[in-house]
Amino acid sequence: MQGILAIDVITALFAIVPLLLIRIPEPERMAGDNAEKDTIWQDFKAGVRYVLAWRGLLIVSLMTIGINFTIIPAFSLLPLLVKEYFGGNAMHLGWVESAMGIGMLLGGAILGIWGGFQRNIMTSMSGLAGMGIGTLILAIAPPSTIALAIGGSLVVGLMTPMTMGPFYALIQANVAPDMQARIFSLLSSVGSAMVPLGLLFAGPIADLAGIQVWFLFGGAACVMMALVGISIPAVRNIERQAAQVGHVPVAGTP
Repeated sequence: MQGILAIDVITALFAIVPLLLIRIPEPERMAGDNAEKDTIWQDFKAGVRYVLAWRGLLIVSLMTIGINFTIIPAFSLLPLLVKEYFGGNAMHLGWVESAMGIGMLLGGAILGIWGGFQRNIMTSMSGLAGMGIGTLILAIAPPSTIALAIGGSLVVGLMTPMTMGPFYALIQANVAPDMQARIFSLLSSVGSAMVPLGLLFAGPIADLAGIQVWFLFGGAACVMMALVGISIPAVRNIERQAAQVGHVPVAGTP
């Protein structure tokens, strides 16, 4: 166990140490800002107003919240799915979870080399659909085919960077610099709140209808969100609208 925990600490150092060596500039506050620092609540409200004023960003943000409500609670039930549905043991669970981790590494590497489609939103929506398909594979795989579950987990891991990476790059490239921290904080706080709420629903539903039912719901929801997102002009053209909308301060925000 000490060795496993050491891996977690050492890998965390790879993310922390570079921050000590790299100067990260502080975004300049816009002219006319109050000298006093805004409270957290004021920043939160400013972020909400900004998102509400940009329809495309609002819809995509709701999709990320939907992912937290469906997919994350689903994979919290993964140990039970492997044990109760697939009849597996700790080794099988290790293979399924390792497949997801390997998929994330491969997906990040592929995205870094390829760079995605010309428009980040198209890459993100494609990744979301792929994540849903991988989750559906886990949901509909026969109980005797643990290998198929491993494959579905690999697909989910592969598509996760394809979904979230371009979305965050989109925010960094198109949201006004002085609003980016507020938008990220808003998405993080609201998204995190959705996880326990999703578990509140996922647990009883899994008890009543079977563990795989929530995986089926989460996978179908991801595919549906991707298809609906591509069909909505405000989402499909979100990056084109950024020049007119994304960098324009919202009335009432600092």
